[in-house]
Amino acid sequence: DYAPVFSPDGKKIAYQSQFDRASNSAGDWEVYRVNTIDGTGKKNLSNNGPEVDDTSPTFSPDGTKIAYTSRGVQSSNSGGDQEIYRMNTLDGSGKKNLTSDDANDSHPDFSPDGQKIAYQSWGAQTSNPEGDVDIYRINALDGSGKRNLSNNGLYVEDTSAAFSPDGMKVLYESHGVQSSNLEGDAEIYRMNT
Repeated sequence: DYAPVFSPDGKKIAYQSQFDRASNSAGDWEVYRVNTIDGTGKKNLSNNGPEVDDTSPTFSPDGTKIAYTSRGVQSSNSGGDQEIYRMNTLDGSGKKNLTSDDANDSHPDFSPDGQKIAYQSWGAQTSNPEGDVDIYRINALDGSGKRNLSNNGLYVEDTSAAFSPDGMKVLYESHGVQSSNLEGDAEIYRMNT
């Protein structure tokens, strides 16, 4: 069991788990939800079939949705690359692929108002022909409005996006030589959304 996160009201925990034979006979990664107080009410929310790994859950600010990373061939992702999905917290219904592209998208973070999701993406695409890791933002409802926020150039990798409490800024980790980091080591940056 890995990557636990509290729901906004503190009553639930979402996490990723592997090898739970009772609800996951294939032994791949799945997103689960349990009650915080005693671990009861365990539910496999993603359960997308064998050889589909679902990881990195995060709750929406109102606690009704979970965004997560999914990798593996499925009806909504015939290429099997990493994509950002959203589902209902209660039972895992309403699964929606928000980043249907040829890049590898992971580690989603909801904006404080729940309207946007920031995430990291690597792989050549129109807004990132170099294919290095950049921070993107999309609409949480349907994945529209995709925008590359960092785009710091070749050999610079930007990861671990996190919205500020007012939703106006995104924090992220960046490493690679650039004008503000001549050594190219890992540094923390802030940018507008």
